[in-house]
Amino acid sequence: MKRADCIVMTRADDPQRAEELRREIATQAHATPIFSSRMRLNAMRRVQSKFAQSLIDPQEIRASRIAAFCGLGNPESFFSLLRRSGYELAHTQIFRDHHRYTQSDIDGIVRESVARGAQILMTTAKDEVKLRSLKFELPCYAADIAIEIDDAEQLKDLITEAATVRV
Repeated sequence: MKRADCIVMTRADDPQRAEELRREIATQAHATPIFSSRMRLNAMRRVQSKFAQSLIDPQEIRASRIAAFCGLGNPESFFSLLRRSGYELAHTQIFRDHHRYTQSDIDGIVRESVARGAQILMTTAKDEVKLRSLKFELPCYAADIAIEIDDAEQLKDLITEAATVRV
């Protein structure tokens, strides 16, 4: 850490925990700039199915009960992001990372989601590309996620300076 030009803490969603971690890192990194980042929902994209594909503002479906599913290495990160963004998760379903979805998988998700009162399915953009040829009996959206970095301009300046000096 002492040799780093900067340090970026990811998933710094809890301000208190992020500040504790920042202080701990600072004891090792001394004067190295430390930045915090977090994930945020940028938009929702309707997964291609019998419904037309379109972008919507995430606020438009916030009042609906959601069933979320994904095949990620850290699925709880996705579910936590949805909860922090104000969505009520009626059901969550985890698949192994890089899962290849079948119609049977989707039918099972829909059955369980409806049984738990969900009106909408939500998944990740990573999973969405594997779902385009499948049929959904509930509207299904893929979450477009953006990274929000505190002091992003300062980080950009550091990167530009480092790239310029070393080229």
